[in-house]
Amino acid sequence: MKFRDTLVDFAVFIFFSVVAAVVLLSIDIDTHWVLISLITAITGTGIFRMLLPYSSLPRDERKRRDMLCNKINQGVFTHDPKKKRYLKRTIRLYHNGQFRRALIRLDRLRSFGIAETDRFALCFWTGMCCYYMKLYTDAIDELSECLRLKEDSTVAANLGLVYLKLCDYQNSEGNFRSSLRIDPTNVHAMHGLSLALLHQECYAEALEICHRGIELDRNYYQFLEVISLCYAAIGDIERSYQFQRRLMERDSYDGKKLLKTLDELFKEDGK
Repeated sequence: MKFRDTLVDFAVFIFFSVVAAVVLLSIDIDTHWVLISLITAITGTGIFRMLLPYSSLPRDERKRRDMLCNKINQGVFTHDPKKKRYLKRTIRLYHNGQFRRALIRLDRLRSFGIAETDRFALCFWTGMCCYYMKLYTDAIDELSECLRLKEDSTVAANLGLVYLKLCDYQNSEGNFRSSLRIDPTNVHAMHGLSLALLHQECYAEALEICHRGIELDRNYYQFLEVISLCYAAIGDIERSYQFQRRLMERDSYDGKKLLKTLDELFKEDGK
């Protein structure tokens, strides 16, 4: 993915460089035209990198992210439009994968002074940036502060993901269950809980949760992955293979990921 992104950036850089050079030469501007072309190319590439990742997402995914933003940012900076716009641009960086830049802007926003009602949103986005930057201890602190301020299903599920990354399956399970108590239809929390139970060898409950999740959202293919892993772990290879086949039928699914997860699972169990 990183190599592909680098190629895309390089192609866009060359495109803007050539366009700027052709335009400048065609209007007989010889002075410093190379420097101007270079500046134009860098600026154009930066704008392209900021806009492309989010705008190229499927409509349903953009809609889901926008709904999450509206939910988390509800009531934030209502009396300060300048800070609200600043936060919106920061979240756009987050969605485009520029977590370090987003984190710097969030820290700067805090330094401006924030009201108690604004802390929830800032803690949430800071925690998520820390999560993707693998700063898990900081992510736990920020998301725990979120839950102290207000109980929220999304925050509890994301905190469960952090503990899952740290292989702390008991704390992970507890947060996913808390998330489902708040919102029983949160399929992301269901998926996370099934993974936590899988690693604790609670296969029957993990399978039950996955089947319940599929009833809520048949397009959430990650449940099929967990079901396949559960059946493989209990030795029912035939059923595991059936769900692997269903996964492989999906154009967007990478089968290597399932094989890697399966290998790691058996290594953990000493099999």
